[in-house]
Amino acid sequence: MTIAAEITRVVELFQLPFMPRALMGGVLTGLMGGLLGSFTILRQ
Repeated sequence: MTIAAEITRVVELFQLPFMPRALMGGVLTGLMGGLLGSFTILRQ
């Protein structure tokens, strides 16, 4: 597959109604996990 076809597939994937919320949830979960983990390790 070409790069243009892959980009088209990703854009089509984000047309689904739940995908932007799923991406935002994943990003927020990753950020909060990193922050809370760092805080926990540095506190001990």
